[in-house]
Parts: sequence; structure tokens; C-alpha cells
Amino acid sequence: MKNKNNRKKEYYIHQIVRDNQTEQIESNGKPTVVTNVKNVPSYAENVGYHLDPKRYDSLRTHKPKKEIVEEVIEDVVEPVIVNNPEDDYYSAMADEYIEYGDDETIINDVIGEDEIEEPVIEEVVVETKEPVAPKEVVKPSIPSQPVQKSKVVRKKKYIAPSLDLLNRGTETSDKDVKLAEEQKAKINEILEKYGIKAHVAKYIFGPTVIMYLIELESLSEDVKSIRKIEDNLAMYLACSNIRILTPIPNMKYAGIEIPKPKDSRSIVYLRDLISTKEFINSKYALPVAVGMNSFGEKIYADIGDMPHGLCAGETKSGKSVCLNTIILSLIYHYSADDVRIMLLDPKTVEFSKYSDIPHLAMPVIIDKEYFEPAVIWLTDEMERRYKKLNKYGAVELSELNEELVSQGLPKEPYIVMIMDEFNDWFMDASSTVDDCITKLMQKARAAGIHIILATQRPSADVIKGAIKANIPTRLAFKVSSFADSSVILGQSAAEKLEGKGDMILRYPGKGDIRLQGALVTNKEIKNVVEYLRENYEVDYIVTLEELQQSSASRGAGNGSVDPSLGRNDELFIEVCYFVVRNQNASVNQLQKIFSTSFNRMDNMFRDMQVLGIVSGTQQGTKRKVLVTELELEEILNNL
Repeated sequence: MKNKNNRKKEYYIHQIVRDNQTEQIESNGKPTVVTNVKNVPSYAENVGYHLDPKRYDSLRTHKPKKEIVEEVIEDVVEPVIVNNPEDDYYSAMADEYIEYGDDETIINDVIGEDEIEEPVIEEVVVETKEPVAPKEVVKPSIPSQPVQKSKVVRKKKYIAPSLDLLNRGTETSDKDVKLAEEQKAKINEILEKYGIKAHVAKYIFGPTVIMYLIELESLSEDVKSIRKIEDNLAMYLACSNIRILTPIPNMKYAGIEIPKPKDSRSIVYLRDLISTKEFINSKYALPVAVGMNSFGEKIYADIGDMPHGLCAGETKSGKSVCLNTIILSLIYHYSADDVRIMLLDPKTVEFSKYSDIPHLAMPVIIDKEYFEPAVIWLTDEMERRYKKLNKYGAVELSELNEELVSQGLPKEPYIVMIMDEFNDWFMDASSTVDDCITKLMQKARAAGIHIILATQRPSADVIKGAIKANIPTRLAFKVSSFADSSVILGQSAAEKLEGKGDMILRYPGKGDIRLQGALVTNKEIKNVVEYLRENYEVDYIVTLEELQQSSASRGAGNGSVDPSLGRNDELFIEVCYFVVRNQNASVNQLQKIFSTSFNRMDNMFRDMQVLGIVSGTQQGTKRKVLVTELELEEILNNL
């Protein structure tokens, strides 16, 4: 039958009565009970109702049914559900036909279109020559919400934290010009009094100091003569410390730096440094914001060129704040795929606030038991990368990453290890750690691994010759004595700083730069860390459990010191029994008793420490024997 839209619609019946005889049709199209069925069409069939479509298969030409192929895509696609506006029309028509009948034909259980099991697909025009087989019919139950496919897990693109999480600095327009003019006049008067033919050409306001540029009036005048009156200048200008530069690098002037009064000093905020185009579009491998120099210029450094740094200064001098600015600079400029950070904090309070951020290579190390495994792991990682560099014919990490990206492989991230109070870590460390640190400082740059060491005790017994020789970049904060300044910079300068971020940066290829370090508060750090934790999951390269498991078994396959050399020594068992029986754990004494070299005996003691036979070395104390003879025998039997 056809409706107003000239579309044919068929209705099916489950039960037909012909001459008081019943033919029951099941849903599978097969009659179960047939009694005296005549081949006379019923009234229901005459008006458009039919039996199961299979009855007419012999009369209709079938077209191959098109299979609906769902494309598998990455994004979640919501199925489109089209409501047929003719449903209400056909339902009303079905109700109308149920009212018709005669004495010979009774129509029961008429199924309308809303009860027909059809697949939910997009609207198509149904042709009369293409019947729908019942086996392929699906219930048309329309869900209240579209059925969704399982979500495809994608790696979230990294979006740096908003700059609004950091404090903004305010421009200081009220520069103390009156004070500068008074000091300028006094400097000219002192120069003239001591017979130095020079004068103040101009002055420049910096964040912490006022720089006075001294111009010599005669070529015969010695610029070093200005240094001779340094104490006189400090006395007449009523300053605790002044700094004289003779000359200023790349300028035709000598310089006199005079600290500004504390109430007129400017604060340099990190946001003002990392929001500039110079930092955002930097071509440095690992750019970090350091601070602002005496000329008001923003200073940036490249960790890739350092390649390692030494940060030293007394308490409250700004050392820890400087380390925080380095960490946040890396977070704002790079994702965790580009840079990973290792943080080692013996005080447990400086770096623990960075826990569970995606940029960490491993959890923050605060226990000494994980220190040695972490350093050995980093050494092994360096050796692994060198093998990869050799495989791809690259000479540094940037070239290796270009080759990996061209082949569709993941990049190797830079690794920056920041170690606060490194003298505490090294105090009771074994010779293995010293060897690994030395190897890292000498070779790690090409592998994309960089080290920044920090200490508040810049004395000669802490900063040894090997560290000074392999770390060319220095960040010197205020120290208490000339001797400490000489250890850091090799000259007098750091003891004249004002503290609270006032620092001297010695950078490869550049002279010493005095600058005011950038300030970042704990509240700002907390805001950034909370943003990272809420939006990104942490994915460590190595966990603490993995470090602990490998601490005793990590070998020399990647170039690290093998802790099993000592236990393979033919004298190892004999030495162990001697140590336990005599309660003597002195390497020097036992090397003389057994007539061995110091290194050979030290290797055996290192393995005894790993096995728990003796304690570790501590400054000023001897090793202790930790087991009895029976316990030693059990340990040796298990080897």
C-alpha cells in the first residue's frame, strides 16, 4: 500500500484465520501448525498485510545487501540517530486497519513499524524490491543517549602553565637621581684629589647597584690607578662594599658599582624574564632565565653550553631561589618529552614540592640509600646514549633526535641533574660515586646530560680540584670571606655582594657578570606544580624500586664500576673472616697485612659493605663490623 508520500509500507501478521482454520507463523518464518489452509488470500493480505517476507522470495528479485562498514577512527564518533517523521503516520494507519474484518477473517496481533526490529541507521529510501530479512533485524530501541565507542587513549599535548600563575613586576620610575648626582660629584672630587685624570661620564641604574662609568682623560693615565683608591671611595661614599671594574668588558670605560639603598632596590620577577620574545623564541638548547645585570639588561643562559654549573653561596644569599628559577624556566619552555629533571635534596624541603610532576626522570631523591644507585643509573644512561650516537652517526643529542624523528622514533630527552648541598651527599659516598660523577662531568655533555651542583660551604675541602676543573660555569652568591670567593671564582668579588639574589655569573665565552637573580616565591611554585599535577600524569623513566633492585647488581656492561670485582678476589673470603674475627675494618691496615694494593683491598671492602658485613665509610669514623662469624658463614654460602 502507498501513503501520501508515495512510499510503500508493508505490515506483517503473526496469525491468520482462513475458514476458521489457524496458521501460526513463527518469527523464523516457519509454520508450526497448519490445518486445512486454503490458497485463498485473506482480507488482511488484500489490504496490504502480508506474511513473513520469505514467502515472497520466489517472486522478488534480490539485490545484494550492502554491508555497513564502520571506519575505525581515533576520535570518538557519536552515531547519528535520525527520527523518521513518518513513524506517527504509519502507526496511526496500522490502528485504522485493525478495525476492519469480516466473518471469515480475523486479524490478531498486528505489529506496527514502531515494533519492527530494524537497525538504527541513517535515513534511506526503502525500495519495495528489497525486503529485510528477519535474522538481520535489530530491535529499534532508541537509547536516551547515543552509544559511544570506547575512547582512544591519546597522549595529551603539553601546554605550559599560564604566566598568570607567576607574579608580575612593577616598573620603578622613581629612580633616585638626586642620590646619583651627589655620588657622582663626590667621585669626581676624589679622583681629582688623588691626581687621577678621569671623571664620571654617566651612570646607569641597575636593580641593586648604580653603575658609574669612568672615562680617562689622558692616554697616559693608568686605569689600574682607580683600584688603588677603592677603600677611599668606600669611606667617602659611606658604602660597605663597592666593586671596581677596570675596564668594563667591551666598553671604553672603567666602572664603579655602588649599592643602592635597600628601600630603593628593584625586585626582578621570573615572569618578567620568561614572558619576553627573547626567551620564548630562544635558539638555546636549554634556555634558563637568570636575572638582570647592572645595565638593566635581562640575562639568559644556556645549560647546553655550560655544560655543568656550580652554584655556591652562604645561607639566605639566594642560592635556592636561583635553583628554583632554573627548574621553572625548563618547565615553562619544554615538555617532559624534551627535558627530564633529576632532583637530589638532602634537606628534604627544597625540592620535595616538585614531587609527581611529569618532568621528573625519577622521584625526588631525599634518602642517601638511593643516591649511589641514582648516580650509577645516570652513568649507565650516558653510556647507553653514546652507543646510540655511534649507531646513528651523530655527535651530540640534537643530531640524534633529528635522526630519530625522521624515522618516526621517540626522541631522547635532555636530562638535568640538580644536586643541592652536594657536599652532604659526597661526605660518606664510596669511590664508585666519585668515579661516576667525574665521568659524567667529563663526558655527559654530548649525551644531553647536564649537572648543576649547589652548596652553602664553598670551601676548598668541599669544592675539590676535579669539580673545579670540569665545571666551567659558576654562579657565585655572597660569601663570608675572600678565601671562599677564591674557591668559587678564583678572585675577590663574591664577598662584596649584597645578598638576596645579588650574584656573579661566570659563563663560558663571557666575562664575569654581576646581576640580580630572578625571584620566584613558594606560592608561585605551588601554583605551577598544582597545574601540572592536575593536567598531566607522571611517568618516571626509572622508579625508586628499580633503583633499589639494581643497586647491588648493576655491573660494568655500560661502563660503570663493577661491585662484584672484590668478591671474586681469591683473598676475599680470607679477608672477610679476618675482619669479623678481629673486629678490624681498616683498609689501610689490612692492605699491609695481606700485602695488597689499596685499590684491591678497597674493592673487597666495597663488596663487604654491599653484602652487609661492614658499614659504610663516614668522615672521621671507622667502618664497623655488622655481623658475627656464624652470620658471615651464612652470607658466604649464599654467594
